[in-house]
Amino acid sequence: MPIVFSVGKFYFYASQTGHSHNIKMKKQLIILASILCFLCHTSLFAQAHIGISEIEIENLYPGKTFNSGTTNSRQYYIYAVMPLGTFYYYFDNTGVTTSCVQIPNSVTDLNSQVDIYNGKYVTTSKTSWTAYLDGGGSMYIRLFYSDDFKFYYFTYRNAQ
Repeated sequence: MPIVFSVGKFYFYASQTGHSHNIKMKKQLIILASILCFLCHTSLFAQAHIGISEIEIENLYPGKTFNSGTTNSRQYYIYAVMPLGTFYYYFDNTGVTTSCVQIPNSVTDLNSQVDIYNGKYVTTSKTSWTAYLDGGGSMYIRLFYSDDFKFYYFTYRNAQ
């Protein structure tokens, strides 16, 4: 008889073949599920990278190609395609990131992130969250989208 483990929206199946084997498998599946949740949670925190330099961001992703540009108001930015979408990092005149914009790859990715944000952060409206980060900082996250979902993106900035 199969055993089903549920972690969030993920279901893990294990076949029951023996008592000691089941206990070992349960422990392994719980560890695996915990690692997956941690990685997903960490990547959402980490990819906003507010308050660090361009070199520090690039060093976090060796082998990743970053492109750069300037806005109409001459604000410098870099961007790269990541697993969760395309991330744009905007810098002030001292070379430190002041904000980040993420365009998710799909509506499915968008909905997954909203579910995670609703569970992990303080919801300030149906389209905004405040994340209280390790080390005492906080980050404000806002979702923008059109009613027909022709566009959707998240913005991240320091909450102070």
